[in-house]
Order: sequence, then C-alpha cells, then structure tokens
Amino acid sequence: MGIYANITPEHKKTTVYRTSDEAVREYYQRLNCSTMVQEEILKEYFTHKLRPCRESFILDGASYSAHIWWDTGA
Repeated sequence: MGIYANITPEHKKTTVYRTSDEAVREYYQRLNCSTMVQEEILKEYFTHKLRPCRESFILDGASYSAHIWWDTGA
C-alpha cells in the first residue's frame, strides 16, 4: 500500500496578466529572484514580450505546468 499522487498536466499557448507588474511579480517568484537588478531585468523583458489586449496583457508562448494533489480519504 502507498500514497499515490494525482496529477493534472496543463498546457497553455498564452498567459494573460491584468498588469505588467503582475507578470513581473509572478516571474520574480518563479525564478527565485532576490535583487532589484533582477527585477529590472524582468521589467525590461516584459516591456518587449507582453502584448496589450483590452484591459490586460498577453504573454505568447507555450507554458507547461501540473497540479499535483493527494486524496486524503476524508
């Protein structure tokens, strides 16, 4: 007997952010950044990569992620 994880893989072709700052904050955390220089690099990157669309910004390109969870039996 063991504890088996459930997994749901996800693939997105684009990611939508409400603001460019939201994109910077997400990637700052994802990349484990810790300095203002790194934050500035992200801001510069997203200045060129985010595409405005109505009230949001779109980041084109494939994104892969997965949700992992365990049944608690409750």
